[in-house]
Amino acid sequence: MYTGMWREYPGTRLRVDDQLVDGYKVACRYTFTPTARKTGESMTMPGITILHFRDGRCVERWDFEGQESNVS
Repeated sequence: MYTGMWREYPGTRLRVDDQLVDGYKVACRYTFTPTARKTGESMTMPGITILHFRDGRCVERWDFEGQESNVS
């Protein structure tokens, strides 16, 4: 998935905003900024990924991409 994404959007940036670890789970809040090769258009997409590891391997993955929000 990532190889194809970086090929189509070569100017893509991925910034890790927060990362939390609890036992065998890792949560990562990120900001994904792809720029399309053909049009030069870019967008900003925040997201969260939660990974569950067992025996050194990722066995479950949950992803959410949504709109930017800032709660004070």
